[in-house]
Amino acid sequence: MNRWIRSALTFAVAGLMIAGFAACSEKPGTETSGTAAVSSGEAPETALTSGTAGAAFEVYDASKESGTEFSIPAVRINGVDDEPVNKKIREYVESLDREWFTGSEYSYYAGDGYLSLILRGVSNIDLDDYEAFNISLETGELLDKDQFLAILGEKDFGGKVSRTVGAAMDDDRDSLFGGIEGIDYRAENLAPANVEMAVPFVSERGHLCFVYLLYMNVGAEEYTLCFDTETHEHMLNDFGRWSLYPDWG
Repeated sequence: MNRWIRSALTFAVAGLMIAGFAACSEKPGTETSGTAAVSSGEAPETALTSGTAGAAFEVYDASKESGTEFSIPAVRINGVDDEPVNKKIREYVESLDREWFTGSEYSYYAGDGYLSLILRGVSNIDLDDYEAFNISLETGELLDKDQFLAILGEKDFGGKVSRTVGAAMDDDRDSLFGGIEGIDYRAENLAPANVEMAVPFVSERGHLCFVYLLYMNVGAEEYTLCFDTETHEHMLNDFGRWSLYPDWG
């Protein structure tokens, strides 16, 4: 999900408002088997690991190979051509405008036959960007939304998205999501077209999560967040840390 750039004044307001928005009770993501959270410049190369489906793979930082300070994850899966998916990952990181983004981070989770990788473009104006890559450990190919949800056996993804986003707005309906003249933020956030754009991934905690475009009445008004369907927590501008809604406003 790439965002569009607003005016300098809007960014200044967004920085001030979202600082209070994100200052909430937080806890770090818990590492589980087949899971790693990595920050820019901190990703060591590792030996191949056997995933739950038996496929041998590794995730490593390829930024040195690309001559950039931004962290670029790459995958290596035994027996398959992984270059096409690595090219897509590189293209995303390289697409981040260096005027507005200062770095990148990533974390991943290896499940039964899949690798779920979430990338964060670190913004200098509190408008981070997220992109999810779900990869088959059998073929090395990117899984589209329907394929990934089928592997997970998930049949109510849209319903979970709506309930999670609805819970977020219910906890702060009078301020961040309070309607202003001509704008109904609840209707915008729960519009079928917006729900359909939700991108699923599995977090480092092994929870079904999604990347979502959320509208609210502060700053730039449009923010990309990650939501956890199991705990109804969100991840905004503090990568790897999830916040409970009653404390986020």
